[in-house]
Amino acid sequence: MIFESAQRSRGEYTATADIVSKLGILVKDAFGSNKEMVYFAEQLNKQFIVGGASAIEQKSAMYQLTQAMSSGRLQGDEFRSVMENAPMLAQAIAKYMNMSVGELRKVSSQGIITADIIKKALFSVADETDEKFKQMPMTWAQVWQSAANTLYMAFQPILNIIGSAATWIYNSWSTVAPVFYGVAAAALVLAAALGIQTIATWIATGAAQAFFITLLTNPLTYIVLIIGLVVMAIYKWVQSVGGLHVAWLIVANVLLTTWDLIKMAFFVGVYRVLDLWDKMELKILSVAINIANHIGDMKVSVLTTLQNMVNGAVDIINNFIGVLNKTHLVSLDLIDHVTFGTEAAAQNEAEKSARTASLTSFQRQIEINAADRHNKLFEMGVAARTAMDARQAGIDAATAVAQNQAAQNQDIGSGILYNQGPGSGVQTSLNNIDNNTKNSNAISEENLKYLRDIAERDAINKFTTANIHIDMSGMNNTVNHPMDLDGVVNHITEGVRTQMYAVAAGVH
Repeated sequence: MIFESAQRSRGEYTATADIVSKLGILVKDAFGSNKEMVYFAEQLNKQFIVGGASAIEQKSAMYQLTQAMSSGRLQGDEFRSVMENAPMLAQAIAKYMNMSVGELRKVSSQGIITADIIKKALFSVADETDEKFKQMPMTWAQVWQSAANTLYMAFQPILNIIGSAATWIYNSWSTVAPVFYGVAAAALVLAAALGIQTIATWIATGAAQAFFITLLTNPLTYIVLIIGLVVMAIYKWVQSVGGLHVAWLIVANVLLTTWDLIKMAFFVGVYRVLDLWDKMELKILSVAINIANHIGDMKVSVLTTLQNMVNGAVDIINNFIGVLNKTHLVSLDLIDHVTFGTEAAAQNEAEKSARTASLTSFQRQIEINAADRHNKLFEMGVAARTAMDARQAGIDAATAVAQNQAAQNQDIGSGILYNQGPGSGVQTSLNNIDNNTKNSNAISEENLKYLRDIAERDAINKFTTANIHIDMSGMNNTVNHPMDLDGVVNHITEGVRTQMYAVAAGVH
């Protein structure tokens, strides 16, 4: 639906799809269905083309209008952008609200231009917009845009299939791998069983010699050998990179990167043709304008010559009339000079200025189109590079996991190979233990005595040192006068003495 809408309105498919998606996400409540959103985007594209907006002006107005629709109000910078880049839409809104454009400017700051009003205003002039759009001639840029839309849609299914297949295999590898290995193991077992039976029969019948003679003279033998060597090389490569999973990620990365390069090369060619076509169209227009200017100058030159001739004759006649008027027999008015040459010159200069402005505008539009194509190629390159780096990061992570697993397996295998008999590894590890530890107990008697004294002191203190605890929670500890301090000190002294007596008696 979006593609057909873009084709009808001569717009870019991806830009139209972007607008529809933003409307569906930000202002879905303002539209009753997807058809309304697509129709809204189509009418906008048509209004831009009828209004003569450039590609940059269209994108700016689209962005500002989307922001206004998402906020629910068209005001401030969004309103100014719409007025500058989409004046027909502003006129439609003013007409729907029964206002002039000047009045609409005044009330725009009040926030009364809602998203619903914008939609209804655009739909209310849809028939008028369609009628004006049909009268607009189709430019070469629009023809190529339509062709680019068609090519994009033609290649889209292939891109989706490749991406979906790669994503499914990557996400389902844990399910696919056991099936793959199981089928391979079953095939090997069946081949081994059939091979053993065939070899036994083959040797028993004495057909081996004839077989080898025939085999060496058959070209298919060498083809099979080459295939076997290729398979062996692939197997060795898979093992060297860390296993089948890592190998698949590498192959997928190469395939997807190659596809990105092919796609970029294709669009480079397409854009190069478009650039050359724009330059050729600019050259043709420049030649046509130069011819028109030359013809206009010739016309002015001829008319100016005729004007001078006529005005010369008029001067002669006026001189004759002046002589007659001096006789007082007649009184004749003088004849005015003609100005058709001067008027033609002024008109020619205005037409030349208009043609020059048209050529300058067309040249600017071509430069904008070329810059836009260059930016698209740059974005495609950045996206391809980002995707390749992400895939490479996945490859590096999978390779690290495979190497770690291989190292663990190698350590386990080394341990198994080392301990070939019961206790052999233990016996080897205990060799020369007396020499390795003969100096570990080289401690002086003085140090041992010092450590023993410290241990005895700690043991005695643990059981004999008194823990004196004085509980003062039951007395009035408030000191309001210096005389109260005597009672506090006396109580503390008495408490300490009591605790000491209890310790001496062994009560604790």
